Amino acid sequence: MLPQAVGKAQLLSCINSLTMAFPDWSFNGQVLHEEQMAERIWSVLFVTAVTGTQTGDLILPTLPIIPATGRKIALPNRHMKFFITHGTISAITSDFSPDCLDEVLAQLGLELP
Repeated sequence: MLPQAVGKAQLLSCINSLTMAFPDWSFNGQVLHEEQMAERIWSVLFVTAVTGTQTGDLILPTLPIIPATGRKIALPNRHMKFFITHGTISAITSDFSPDCLDEVLAQLGLELP
């Protein structure tokens, strides 16, 4: 799944699944640095610490449905870099680990099959 490169539709589908399962999903972020790279082209470095409570079923394409647990998650700080071109996000990079899903599931008391 993540963190390899994904297309817009796959990213939106994943975010939708997460926000349905964790309606209070929050990035709890702040901007660390903004840099204008050219006219109307910006780079924005953002730090985030995701939190949420799983009150809905988690439905991801490669896993069985994970019923709501009512458990809270809190992931450690991660960095995201947004590239903004003419007011639109043109790319996002991040240091979310390949084990991010493992971390979420572990906090729910589960593990990947």
